[in-house]
Amino acid sequence: TSANSAFNQISDSFVVTSALGTAIAVVINQEATITTITLDGGSGTITDSISNSGGSQIVDLVTNNPGLTWTAVETTDASNIISSLSPSGNSANDITYIVSSNDDWGTPSKTAVITITFSNGVTQIINVSQAAGPVRTITLNGNVGNYTESIGSVGGNFTRDIASNDTNLSWVASEISDSNNILEITTFSGSHADHLAFTIIQNRVGTSAKTATIQVIYSSSGVAIGSPVLVTINLAAGASVSSAISQF
Repeated sequence: TSANSAFNQISDSFVVTSALGTAIAVVINQEATITTITLDGGSGTITDSISNSGGSQIVDLVTNNPGLTWTAVETTDASNIISSLSPSGNSANDITYIVSSNDDWGTPSKTAVITITFSNGVTQIINVSQAAGPVRTITLNGNVGNYTESIGSVGGNFTRDIASNDTNLSWVASEISDSNNILEITTFSGSHADHLAFTIIQNRVGTSAKTATIQVIYSSSGVAIGSPVLVTINLAAGASVSSAISQF
């Protein structure tokens, strides 16, 4: 009896009659070759991890059964990230599809499920897991949000860096409180790599400490983002009269 290279069990039977006239039934069952299937080297459920940029994907199908065929369907795709899924194929065809980009600022990670059904009745799952969109960062003078500037009584001219990984960022600065007229903003607007510039006047001898507030509003591609950032300016009190006299 030769080896069974088929992928279905083979059964045969015949009758043997002995020299004494006794009939003997002989049944032969030969086990089929077991079909092996892997997708990207895994069996059962696999995970295809995709960057937020998306793109064309190829899942490698390997099988020892040249007669195997398959169909593929999206069973879950709430975010509609899968397109151009290859609907069917044979043992020589890989599973292909396209994952849309997820590169908007702050978008969450996304998932989809593709079910592959093979002609031998086996089902395998591809879990598509796409990374979240990039996180926008913005700092003003190294600070993420509101902060306070403490400035000596002599005042002066100041520049503060605005930095962001969003190249479409723009900003506008304004005075929202300055009852003592100590503040003058000299650069009112700019881009993701510009500086906020302002001048603080000197606090005269014998005058009390003063405050002012700068508000910075950010936009990206013309759309306002986040909350306004407030910079509180604390100008130190002027030197006392006695201190000023002692210098002469």
